[in-house]
Amino acid sequence: MRHYFGGDIPNIISGLNTAKWWVTCVKRFSYWIIFETRIASELVFDCVGDELQRKIYNKLAQTVKEKDIYHRITDEKFIASVFTLIGRKYDVLRFFTNGDKLTGIEAADRVIADLQVQICVKKADCIAIVCKYSN
Repeated sequence: MRHYFGGDIPNIISGLNTAKWWVTCVKRFSYWIIFETRIASELVFDCVGDELQRKIYNKLAQTVKEKDIYHRITDEKFIASVFTLIGRKYDVLRFFTNGDKLTGIEAADRVIADLQVQICVKKADCIAIVCKYSN
């Protein structure tokens, strides 16, 4: 099982704001709880803060695209394929995603969703809950 989190880039991206946007604008939950966490692992693949790892990701992505000669792979399967390759060696994947590609979202709600940092964690023992927020 994988666990997904929103990440921060100080003064640019707030993982908490992204999570609040997700539960209120995308999922439209009436009641929600968001946990702030610390994620600790030595095995982190960081496409956000490490230029070399970002280049490795791009090379793997290009390889997956080249193998899809009939152009049938969906975006979700494409991302899953690349992350499966990377996930063989790493417990935590940190990457950018474009929330604006999500369908069915009002234009006004996309302002916060344009760029997000997502963190994918394979092992639950890497996660420590710091505090929680709820409505």
